Amino acid sequence: ESPGTSNSITFMQFFAVSAITLPGQLRLSIRPPRLSFKPQTVPFGRWMIMVALFFMTSFLNNLAFNYQIAVPLHIITRSAGPVTSMVLGWLLLGKHYTRQQVAGVLMATVGIVTTALYSPRPSSPTSPQGKRHDGGDMATGMLLLVFGLVLASLLGLYQEVTYRKFGNAWQEGLFYTHFLALPLFWPFRSDIAAQLGAIRNTPLIAGVPSGCLYMTINVLTQLACVSGVHRLSTMASSLTLNLVLNLRKAVSLFLSIVLFGNELTLGMFVGCVFVFSGTTIYSVARRPPTSPTKAHQD
Repeated sequence: ESPGTSNSITFMQFFAVSAITLPGQLRLSIRPPRLSFKPQTVPFGRWMIMVALFFMTSFLNNLAFNYQIAVPLHIITRSAGPVTSMVLGWLLLGKHYTRQQVAGVLMATVGIVTTALYSPRPSSPTSPQGKRHDGGDMATGMLLLVFGLVLASLLGLYQEVTYRKFGNAWQEGLFYTHFLALPLFWPFRSDIAAQLGAIRNTPLIAGVPSGCLYMTINVLTQLACVSGVHRLSTMASSLTLNLVLNLRKAVSLFLSIVLFGNELTLGMFVGCVFVFSGTTIYSVARRPPTSPTKAHQD
């Protein structure tokens, strides 16, 4: 109902999560009366790195919708998280992987390529400004998704290392990764204001603009989602987290097709099977032996 609102959606997600989780990070002193932030468990510099990675990941994933990327393609492409996580884990952390894990990654990669090749393009490829998209826009959207995928994997590995070193601080992480990112939206303030205005002008549902109702549902479900992701990141490896997220994406894909009529071609279905099968094989594969000097390996 209101195309091209990726910036405003991302901003409202970050703003709402920050506002809702803020009270949990404050403490009230009686003598003298003063309200202040609780001491941090994780150094501030580490939060800033996570903020940059998390903001760019969310921004790129939402921006991709402006470039002829259908929701099923968006979901399936982002399901390749274990692929980039494995490669970066090997390059940056020296992790080792079994043949079964590598086979799963190769299967998922084939699935991503197949899905992209057979993904249908929108029937009305126009931008919010009324300009017709050219044929290269879909390629641009795919590049945004792939770049966002790499950043998300870097974030997952960095969180894994951080929480292993400093302990369980998922609530602190949930707040700071959203709150510290709010100033990054300043360059987009005019665009966000225009998008929020368009959302307020959507058709009414029970006297409320439908866009506002959908935005409220979006930010609340986003809060539930990221809370679970942050909490799980302190309990499991980045690999296990990726598996759980893929199960969530499978449900999203099903709902996208059933509720909103998004097309799933035979080629996309085959690619989807390869992606989810490959990531599942990778995730359940037996882990290689871990030496005392390489306790971080999967």
